[in-house]
Amino acid sequence: MRALVVRQGYWTDFTLSDDVDEYPYVKGGISFTREYLHIKATVKDTHFRDGDRSWRYGDGFLINFITEAYPDARPSPRFYAYGFSVIAGEERSALVCHDGTYYLRNVEPAPEIEVDEAKRLALYDVKVPWANLMPFHPLIDELLGINIRYTSQGDDGSTTRLHLVADDEFDSELVVEKNYMPVHLRLSDRSRFQFAFGMESNLVESGQAPVWLKAYSERPRDSSLLMRVRDEGEIVDEKVKEIHLEKGVNVIEDHISTPNRTALYHVELTMDDLRRDHEFLRLSSRELPGVEEYVREYARTAETPIEVSSLHGLTYKTNELKASIGSFEPRDRVTPLKEKLDELNALIRRSRAKGHIYGDGYIRTAFRSPDDGTLQPYSIECPTNFDPGREYRVLLALHGSGVDEVGFIKGISRAGEMLWDGYLLVAPRGRGLSDWYVGQTERDVLEILSIVETIFKVSETVIFGFSMGGYGVWRLTFLHPDRFDAAIIGSGSPLSPKREESGMDVRSLRHGAEHIPYLVMHGTEDRAVAFEPVREFVDLLDEEGFDVTFKVFDTSGHGNYDPSTTLAEWMSAKIG
Repeated sequence: MRALVVRQGYWTDFTLSDDVDEYPYVKGGISFTREYLHIKATVKDTHFRDGDRSWRYGDGFLINFITEAYPDARPSPRFYAYGFSVIAGEERSALVCHDGTYYLRNVEPAPEIEVDEAKRLALYDVKVPWANLMPFHPLIDELLGINIRYTSQGDDGSTTRLHLVADDEFDSELVVEKNYMPVHLRLSDRSRFQFAFGMESNLVESGQAPVWLKAYSERPRDSSLLMRVRDEGEIVDEKVKEIHLEKGVNVIEDHISTPNRTALYHVELTMDDLRRDHEFLRLSSRELPGVEEYVREYARTAETPIEVSSLHGLTYKTNELKASIGSFEPRDRVTPLKEKLDELNALIRRSRAKGHIYGDGYIRTAFRSPDDGTLQPYSIECPTNFDPGREYRVLLALHGSGVDEVGFIKGISRAGEMLWDGYLLVAPRGRGLSDWYVGQTERDVLEILSIVETIFKVSETVIFGFSMGGYGVWRLTFLHPDRFDAAIIGSGSPLSPKREESGMDVRSLRHGAEHIPYLVMHGTEDRAVAFEPVREFVDLLDEEGFDVTFKVFDTSGHGNYDPSTTLAEWMSAKIG
């Protein structure tokens, strides 16, 4: 079993090569300090391309950091995926995925990348703060898994990929468990004073919470530890401890006392010149039983469609909260759990006041599938001063592959706050996240639309999808043209990657949707969904008399364009 040993302050080398071609070739090193994991790499290649998501499509690095690794390198589902490349002329670090959930957002610090075209070299200097790999910390865990992939894109669009460890599902959203090389992190004679903080569990369900501090000192020393515990900024506990540290690793144990009420606590620890921050959630023993009792009471009286819909949402979110508590690992982040709890309590308060859960702003709710009886989540955002008795237009938003609907609907809302004024934004969640709106997910989307039309007054329905969601728009409007009044497609093709399967190429199904106005937006440099097949299909629709507007974003990639002006003008002309 191959493994790397990295000693703090020293470099351990690695190479990426296919052992056949001279280019590309990568030679690099891994090191670490008390604040960062460092990776440096020299890339030899015939070109160094800029582009949208170049960490995936070329040229750039995508690195999986496995935070729960094993000496035998068995695959693990606990990981962070970060991309490092040049995008739009800027060096970028992107959080791509964490434990199977996709984010695709920029993070700091950006890598330093120097390119020498004449010498066919690119020098990468990557720093990853330990805070970006939480809960992993080298003082506590010592074994990290790493897999590094460099992607080079040729002139013809083909890609060459070099891996530290072979993994056909390296960045697949369908396979969560990742392959890696074990990396043993060792302290060394260059190590200096450092410490890490931990708790028996970040989810605290009793008054006394055991905590511990692990500190390394290069020499015997006397130190002062300041520990503050805050609840929404207010200091609720403060301790100062004088501590003697021996040379080497020291473990100090203590506890934190909290009252029996639910709260998110922030711990600040300062020792010498270092500070560490930590969060934990105190869960009252009364919290979950109180929620369950309210949902049971609500179920006994829910009769109208809007009440039944509200019950499904409350039931789903209660079950989700219980599952999250039951599966919580001691070192998991507590913020997502607190957010679920806050969202559920907000819906309970609203249902007490109004009799249902719907009101201004974003709501994640659910419906009960008539096909299999399961509760399936979806998102809805209601306009300001929402009144369920008023008439509204609906924007049905279909998310892309590998991500859920939450970020998509919130992004649409932020980007077009004025554009969607007076709209109900409704976003289904595809089952499995990457099933291309066929089969059960297709039926789910139509069922959600029927529910919305039943509990609210809907005047018109506009369907909008990005990438895989764009394919969903083509598919649904061709198969069910009577359900939609307008369609918007961003970077989406009528050709699914699964087009060899029966019914996945929907181009031949277009007849019957001639009355629907279409807005199609696409970047000419899109490396995820090819531009030319979309352009050819739009030309065909235009020739056949479809009402189709094609907005081309020159030099743009997969969605990295601003559609706001185009959307505003088109909607004003086509919808009013």
